[in-house]
Amino acid sequence: METLSDYIKVKLEMSRDNPAESKLFCMEVVQGAPLLIKELETPLKTLLDAKSAVIIEWIEAGKLKPVDPIHLIFSIWAITQHYADFSVQIKAVTGKDLSDPAFFESTLSNIQHIILGGLKPA
Repeated sequence: METLSDYIKVKLEMSRDNPAESKLFCMEVVQGAPLLIKELETPLKTLLDAKSAVIIEWIEAGKLKPVDPIHLIFSIWAITQHYADFSVQIKAVTGKDLSDPAFFESTLSNIQHIILGGLKPA
């Protein structure tokens, strides 16, 4: 749980600190990833498979409720990157963005609660 909590924090910090890069990556993928497809198919897939294996070990050890590790990782990516890729929308509806320390902490706490709350073993 601690490792996943830290990962969520790092991913949200990346969204806060590198929003332009996140948006560029998003636009590349939305367009079919013509420049990055080989990176997605090999290094990223290899990394995703390795991290999924670790999550499966945690599940088998009773540290997490059963979950498809790939969908868990996709969910963390989607939620955390949303704050960079859709920062205009977030600022329009909340008046805040991740550069506001209080909003960052509230966002982090809520994301961790939403994701990790469903993974805690009974």
